[in-house]
Amino acid sequence: MNANTFRRIGSISLTLVALLLLIGWGGSAQATTDGATFTHTIQVDPQLLAELQENGEASYFIYFAEKADLSPAYDMEWEARGWYVVNALQAAANNAQGNVKAYLDSADVEYQAFWIDNLIVVESSNRAVVDGLMTFREIESVRAMVENYLIEPDQRREGEAPDDASLFAPGTNIVQVKAPDAWALGYRGQGTVIANIDTGVRHTHEALINQYRGHLGGTSFDHNYNWLDPDGGTVIPTDTNGHGTHVMGTMVGDDGGANQIGVAPDAEWIACRGCLTSSCPSTALLACAQWIAAPYPIGSPGNPDPDKRPMAVNNSWGSCQQSYDPWYQGVVDGWHAAGVFPIFANGNASNCGYSQPPGLNTVGNPARYGNVTGVGSSGNNNGLYAPHSNWGPTDNPDTVNPQPGWADLKPQVIAPGVSIRSSLNSGDAAYGSSGWTGTSMSAPHVAGLVSLMWQAAPCLIGDYAATETIIEMTATPILYNDLGTGARWPNYATGWGEIDVLAAVTEAAASCGPFRLEVDPVSIDACVPDNVAYFIDVQQSEAGFTDPVTLSALGVPAGYTAGFSDNPVTPPGDSTLTLTGGAAAFGSYDIDIVGASITATFTTTVGLNLFTAAPSGVTLTSPANGATNVDLQPTFDWSSATQAASYYLELATDAGFTNVIYTATTDLDSYTA
Repeated sequence: MNANTFRRIGSISLTLVALLLLIGWGGSAQATTDGATFTHTIQVDPQLLAELQENGEASYFIYFAEKADLSPAYDMEWEARGWYVVNALQAAANNAQGNVKAYLDSADVEYQAFWIDNLIVVESSNRAVVDGLMTFREIESVRAMVENYLIEPDQRREGEAPDDASLFAPGTNIVQVKAPDAWALGYRGQGTVIANIDTGVRHTHEALINQYRGHLGGTSFDHNYNWLDPDGGTVIPTDTNGHGTHVMGTMVGDDGGANQIGVAPDAEWIACRGCLTSSCPSTALLACAQWIAAPYPIGSPGNPDPDKRPMAVNNSWGSCQQSYDPWYQGVVDGWHAAGVFPIFANGNASNCGYSQPPGLNTVGNPARYGNVTGVGSSGNNNGLYAPHSNWGPTDNPDTVNPQPGWADLKPQVIAPGVSIRSSLNSGDAAYGSSGWTGTSMSAPHVAGLVSLMWQAAPCLIGDYAATETIIEMTATPILYNDLGTGARWPNYATGWGEIDVLAAVTEAAASCGPFRLEVDPVSIDACVPDNVAYFIDVQQSEAGFTDPVTLSALGVPAGYTAGFSDNPVTPPGDSTLTLTGGAAAFGSYDIDIVGASITATFTTTVGLNLFTAAPSGVTLTSPANGATNVDLQPTFDWSSATQAASYYLELATDAGFTNVIYTATTDLDSYTA
């Protein structure tokens, strides 16, 4: 229930007025207070101080202490999940960054602010500006910039594929991982969207044009939400390097004829140009990361739409650091919360000046992160470790999906990465394999695999841990003597082994059972004793499955009764669950909707928030009504309201609220504007 009454709580600072709207139910509120003393230590990177000492100025990151609580997102359906994450991250950034932005503006310092992780990137300043930042208690740390590079092909070739002029249907690397066998079952990536952060894509290439989400047919395109060049240099997908076009070809490439070069040929793709040449600027990578979570129209970052985010994102870039650097960790955590599957290339020995094989602890960041799928290389079609591929372990143990005894494992899996034939940026019908060797060529195989798995198993969409576990456990083991004590599996060179697309897709499909339930809406607010209804779509996970599915509802609040319009249902089919109201207690309830056939059971959970009364009124307690000389960033305090989920705060310069200058939503009874 949304309350429809407003309560004016007076004017402050001349004609400034605050307005609160009470919305729904959310349990007890908590007040926040500031003590008489405040102790806060800001972490300052010694490397940054050294750069300032040596050069007089430096670029750096400012990380803020306030972090959004993204945990509720994991229980939400795809669309609600995306919007929740974006709104929560933006609210945290808006609440934390204002004072520092004003300070940097006053110092005439150029910067870029991001919400995907609560941070600001300062393009350049002197030591005095950094010293001034030490007075802002909302800052957590100030850190030196990180250099990231394209994981470029290894030119020390480990054998070549057949001549580039030859046509393959499909490519030898695609056959090696058994993708065509998954296609034969009907799994080609239909209905999924995947992305890369790379050097761009030649979107008119014959093997990529029909899979581009922005292709409207013929020569018509709509690049809004489908392409981003953070530097603003191009408004159409462009690739002057060639790396991104080659990577995307391995993800989705198919010309409809002899050139079957991609793992997921019916998936759609979008792309962000995070690397212009061999260098990948941090600001571009952060801008791409933000756009991946919520794509927006070209030139209109203020209009993000997370409904248009991809399901998986390939990152064939990184660093040669041999210790964990969390500079991109907040980004990865945000992707996880939004349900976007992060894939990173493990890195090449030649890029970092290592010998071949490179040895232990050579994986760079962010592939080093415990909660990303790091991908190393095997040969083109021999199922053996490729010696250009960097090794684990990582010093950032996996806490999201650790396999027993192997929380420090890197890479997770490997995929073909030697002389990979794919699309080139030199022409719309250009292909090549010569020189295209590296983990950059391996990682996109896994991005395509996630697409096929999530088509086959919609119940896995957004479930990183379950998906990664299937990829790992179905991989073909490759023994390797990584510690010098004998060949073993798994190991820090080949991980759990080379991906097996057929086995992974088959296992994924089986994990969802032969049918599934899709329910709309996933949560309802209602006033007792109103009736509520949920629409249930009973879908086939296995083609041809038509066994009757009997529906039931568990956890219905006392006082309500459940009834289905059709029961049982033969897939594909639908039914409506109606909860008929009666006397019921105020509160939040989880209801399990269960479908059962002779051979399988599927359960999905929906929410029901019941209210027995409109939220009570609130009273502004601080600043007092009529107060003057109020701080320019006031902290508003008010009395808590019974049965209120959140408070909507408006600030205006007039009592009639015709000139609203600030809005915010909080579930507390205190807010600093």
